[in-house]
Amino acid sequence: MTVQWMFVTITIIVCATVIVVEYIENKFNQKG
Repeated sequence: MTVQWMFVTITIIVCATVIVVEYIENKFNQKG
């Protein structure tokens, strides 16, 4: 596992986490 691949993997995980969190927050913030 090279350093470059570590950065790529971390970036993908962070982006996916942010997208999921925003999606969940939007679902909960909607009334009804």
